[in-house]
Amino acid sequence: MKGPASMRLLALTASLLLASSAHAGQQAYAPFGWLRIKEERLVLRIQQQGLEAGNRWRAARIVGDILHELTGAGYHVFFEPSYVKAEAKYFRKTSHPPFQKKMDHALAGCLERSLKSNRLDWECLKKLSAEYGDQLSESRWPWSIGSATDFDPKNLHLQSSRQKRIPMLELKTDWSGRSGYRAAIPLGGEGLTVWNLSATLRLKGGRGKVLFERRYTKGEESSSYAGWSDTPAAQIANRIQADVKRGMIPSKAAKPSRRNAASIAGSRWSVKSDNELDHEIEFGPNGKFLYYQDGKTHVGDGWVQDGEIVRFSVNHKYAEYEAELSSMRVMSGFGMNKDGVWKWTATRILE
Repeated sequence: MKGPASMRLLALTASLLLASSAHAGQQAYAPFGWLRIKEERLVLRIQQQGLEAGNRWRAARIVGDILHELTGAGYHVFFEPSYVKAEAKYFRKTSHPPFQKKMDHALAGCLERSLKSNRLDWECLKKLSAEYGDQLSESRWPWSIGSATDFDPKNLHLQSSRQKRIPMLELKTDWSGRSGYRAAIPLGGEGLTVWNLSATLRLKGGRGKVLFERRYTKGEESSSYAGWSDTPAAQIANRIQADVKRGMIPSKAAKPSRRNAASIAGSRWSVKSDNELDHEIEFGPNGKFLYYQDGKTHVGDGWVQDGEIVRFSVNHKYAEYEAELSSMRVMSGFGMNKDGVWKWTATRILE
């Protein structure tokens, strides 16, 4: 995705060089496929506390990232009327600079008409986006439509009584800010406010049963930051985005396992990933995992095999991997760390 919340696709090497960021108590990543549901439609409940003008663009971006993943997979997403009502009230009541007031009141009008008709008025929102262009910035997501919009508005709807018994994805956030920080890359100059947040991401079935839940505690704060991506709020927002992205990737472990698949213990493999940085990995006996790059040998956390499914991790689960053996000579799958998800393929080195 583009924009400040973009997840960079990182190679295994990058994960290894960031070992200082990881520790044994670090929370594991969400499992692959946790957000895949048969209905391909769900209600999105958004509850955000502590929103202010200074943090709203980031909060809006988190919502946009979730919508990108859901609509990109063909899901239909239904907003609760209470969320749309709160958005309309914000743009109607909040004091904005004169050059924004007319635009925000027009946006509130589009949302208010949507509530009256019980149908999101995307034609109104499209006209507004065309009129104001870049001024209708990310802080107004998911209501701005343009070149920066990387979710499909055709799959976004307003919830009605007919969507009362379908799965629900809940996002709850609580924002806070502290001022007086300095940044090597200016984020607002002296007296900078650095934002932090705690969050809960929860998926419920149509009857209210909790299918998945992940809590994010507020990030550690520092006296200075190299830039926005260094701040606690950015780190947690990236983690939420990464977990949602991981949730939309079908889990290979959900497939029936070929229990008679031969063990890969003792084998060495050549790996190519999305960024074309090559390295080698070795699956040793008793779960010992090694990786080789630039003439150096590194020890990973370990590996396990369940039929044709192989999983391993490095740096105290800073980066985790899942792959499927298409044969005893080729495997492919996904890797994940706090910044992103990437594809990789490995070919067995025959000795």
